[in-house]
Amino acid sequence: MEIITLAKSNELLSPYKDSKLIKTLSWFSEYYYNAIPMQGDTIQYNDLRYGTMSFKFDRPEDFIFHFNLVKENNELRLLPEERPKNDRRDLALFWKRLKGN
Repeated sequence: MEIITLAKSNELLSPYKDSKLIKTLSWFSEYYYNAIPMQGDTIQYNDLRYGTMSFKFDRPEDFIFHFNLVKENNELRLLPEERPKNDRRDLALFWKRLKGN
């Protein structure tokens, strides 16, 4: 078994740690999350309990359960997420993951 360590990147969220949004997301993810800086003023908040479809952690879009947050007027706002398109490759990866391969 390979153990992968991910930086939590608390410094991205620490200015907003007392906000209702970050408190709710932290509670929801059971404090098992990390944050990734994205383009512009956007931060991707990843719930790490679900990992990635590809078992790799090098592409932000691979995280199964994530939220995009944008900085506005010294606050963070949750961006609406488009529903992902169904992709046969994703389903194949999902089945492979279920089987433990």
